[in-house]
Amino acid sequence: MTSIFNNVPNKDLVNEKIMNDLKDTVFKIDNIHLLKVIDGYNCDVFTKDSKGVRRYNVSLDKSIHYSHTYKIVDIKEAKVDSRYQL
Repeated sequence: MTSIFNNVPNKDLVNEKIMNDLKDTVFKIDNIHLLKVIDGYNCDVFTKDSKGVRRYNVSLDKSIHYSHTYKIVDIKEAKVDSRYQL
């Protein structure tokens, strides 16, 4: 995840569609401070930047054909629940 948010995603870990969708998007985060697993294929990533805490829903795909078994197939920004604000 850090590689995506630092604009240097590993092509082995990220679906080509995500690479294309994110090529014009620039993330500038200070750090990733929470990774919350929802189920085997979804998680929430909470990041912190100059505007505060941001939340991203990340979807994964699993296949033995991938070099790392999982690939990121979707990333969407979501509203942050106030209990996660720092």
